[in-house]
Amino acid sequence: MSSLPLEPLSSGPKRLAGRLRTGLLGIPLCLWLAFGFSGCRHLSDTVDQEKTMAGEVLNARRAASLRLWSHKTIGGEPVMGYTLARTALLLPSGMKMTLHETGRTGDVVRYDARFTGRSRTVFAGSAVAVAADGYFLTAAHCLDEGSPTLVTITRDGELRAVPSRIVWCGSEARGEPDLGLVHAPLTPGGTVSLTGLPARENGTLIFTGGFGSHGLPDVRAGGSGGRVVHIGRIQELPSGARWRELRHNAPLAPGDSGGPVIDERGRLLAINTEVRGTWNFLAQSPTLSFYRGVAVCPDSAWIQSLIDKDRLEMRRVRR
Repeated sequence: MSSLPLEPLSSGPKRLAGRLRTGLLGIPLCLWLAFGFSGCRHLSDTVDQEKTMAGEVLNARRAASLRLWSHKTIGGEPVMGYTLARTALLLPSGMKMTLHETGRTGDVVRYDARFTGRSRTVFAGSAVAVAADGYFLTAAHCLDEGSPTLVTITRDGELRAVPSRIVWCGSEARGEPDLGLVHAPLTPGGTVSLTGLPARENGTLIFTGGFGSHGLPDVRAGGSGGRVVHIGRIQELPSGARWRELRHNAPLAPGDSGGPVIDERGRLLAINTEVRGTWNFLAQSPTLSFYRGVAVCPDSAWIQSLIDKDRLEMRRVRR
């Protein structure tokens, strides 16, 4: 059992701008770090030194990155609150939550959230709500352990942990993107709209959200700012999958995989999947150069077709 205090960082009952802390070290990164290696690693007794170091370096850059957004709002909401109210935490399947309110300061409510379960593997990832009836996009590698438990703020302002169901999950073996779609039986506090695959320019201002803002062994909600630095070509498969790669310079860390990349209008541009960079060990302390966050930008029509097909199948099942 792990005790996870949740302390919302922005006002209002529908903000998932909180802090989830765990003393466990068995947290796979749910974020690909391509510093000479790639792929999620399930941690058991120790935390991989290089990935931990990368998280520390990148998290130290967050404060400066947020200056780009310091005076901006989306729909009248603070950018951090807007993003994190629509971002969910992914935990292993079968996790159950017991929630206790520990105090209030104005509109900020503090909770003690206890999660229990029998999962052999503990991981933390992110997802973003794209439909009011409970559809969330995430990274495919966040679903490696099967359907996760999804923790989010609902439209009624409640913090809930519910089992999710995998609707679609990309396969590297089939050449599909690192993208996943899950459904949870709840109404999220808000949703983000997809932008499709229009032409975008390098330099576009972006904001990211997720649960990697503090580093292992803590899991905290947070965000970062940056700009688009590269837009890849459109890729498509006979199955209907259609997407492109987007790279940006907003700092990410383990736990941010599956989190959203949004623009100034609050639209979803892409889903974060990995980070890349080069270490320089010749300096007095290691430095990270040529950093890039990598995200999958899906075609909105393709994602909508997956959602529509699943809705139809679920209606048939209920009959």
